[in-house]
Amino acid sequence: MKKAFYLLLFSIFLISFSLVQDISAAEDKKEVLILTLRECIDMAVKNDPDANSALDQIEIGHLRTKEAKWDLILPTVDLQTSYGPKLDFFGRPVTAEDIYRTKASIVKPIYKGGEVITTYRLGKREIDRAQYDYLQKATGVTEDTIKDYYNLLSAQENLRYYQELHKEAEQTVDLLHKKFRLGAVIWVDVLEGETKLNEIKYELIKAQGDLKVAAASLNERIGLDPGTRSQVVRESPIQPIEGDIEQFISLALRERPDLLYEKENSEFNRLRVKLNKSKQLPSVSIAGSYSWEGDDFPGQQSEWAVMVNLSYSLFDSTLSSDVSQNQLYKTLYNFAREDAQYDVEGIRLSIFDGSSNKVDLETARAEYRLSSNRLAQLKRTITREVRDAFNKLREAEAIIDITQKSIEFAAEKLKLLEERLNLRETTEIDVLEARVEVVDAKVKNLQALYERSVAIAGLYKAIGKRLEWKEHQK
Repeated sequence: MKKAFYLLLFSIFLISFSLVQDISAAEDKKEVLILTLRECIDMAVKNDPDANSALDQIEIGHLRTKEAKWDLILPTVDLQTSYGPKLDFFGRPVTAEDIYRTKASIVKPIYKGGEVITTYRLGKREIDRAQYDYLQKATGVTEDTIKDYYNLLSAQENLRYYQELHKEAEQTVDLLHKKFRLGAVIWVDVLEGETKLNEIKYELIKAQGDLKVAAASLNERIGLDPGTRSQVVRESPIQPIEGDIEQFISLALRERPDLLYEKENSEFNRLRVKLNKSKQLPSVSIAGSYSWEGDDFPGQQSEWAVMVNLSYSLFDSTLSSDVSQNQLYKTLYNFAREDAQYDVEGIRLSIFDGSSNKVDLETARAEYRLSSNRLAQLKRTITREVRDAFNKLREAEAIIDITQKSIEFAAEKLKLLEERLNLRETTEIDVLEARVEVVDAKVKNLQALYERSVAIAGLYKAIGKRLEWKEHQK
């Protein structure tokens, strides 16, 4: 009975192990997505919700501009038809016979205090503002993508270095064990080697974790599933920028998209103030109408009228006056026996119709003041950011020189110790430590190289210049 139970457990173990191996093999066979820096930037900008929102605002601006243009040029045209009984002079039905009443009317504002043309200009400004907003967001996404790209690239290289170092450390510990068995080294040397191996193993595990985190961060940035197996190409395709700090500041104050956005935003809010002021001015419109009556659609000629309307906003009320010239044709259907011309003058007061825009006007003024203050503050911020970006690039270049010398020093030290090891003047542990120093120097040098690439991208962003690529990277 026990043998059968143990046999069952052993079978379950074999099946589980086989499944794990199959899953592991399937994971290894997953296609690895190889990405370049330009591909990552294009994907990140394309999938960024804020950048897409700015594109939507550009389209909305085009639609509003088109609508305002129609309002500026085209009149309002109304067509209406009713079917009902004949009416006498007093508007009372006189027979059971029904007739058509058809009317066409047209209204065109000719002056609204500048409201229509200002609305059109607002639409144009909204397009420009949204375009600069898109450039600003795309520039920010680009810089973040470059950071994530080089973080992943650094993690890839770190892992490769520590994998190689781990193999060398394992070989060193195996050699120490053999020497210990031969009595060539003491046990404490073996323990020291194993301690160093464990330290390298810790760095290796840490590098593996950093690689997963960096890959997930880049995948999320460019719109991929965080679990996608992606790798990036070791490259530095961004063209360095030539110039001095004063040239960069001058360029930034001309071309930074966020500065141009604030300028457009300030002008946009100035136009909003103007628009709300225009609503307090009188408006003049002309209108015309032509109507028919008869038992056949649309009816016989009946009446036409031309009207001029003047309206003026008074707090929450609207005062309007109109003058019209009318022509009534003779017809049996409205009991007119001969043609007649007559004029009509009228005045109307709409009480509490909500026409006041005092709150909107004060809001527009406040937002205009705010945008003007932001513009002044942004100019000072841009100057500081350009200086910081320029200094950061210089620091990155200085660190590259330091780390390159560190690699040269560590490599020469390793070479010397390997020669001394052959002469039995040093130990394997000293050589292993020298190899660790070489790897550390290489890792720091790679990080410095990538930091310089990030700093170059940061300088592009600070001065508002679009990325330029090295010719062989096109």
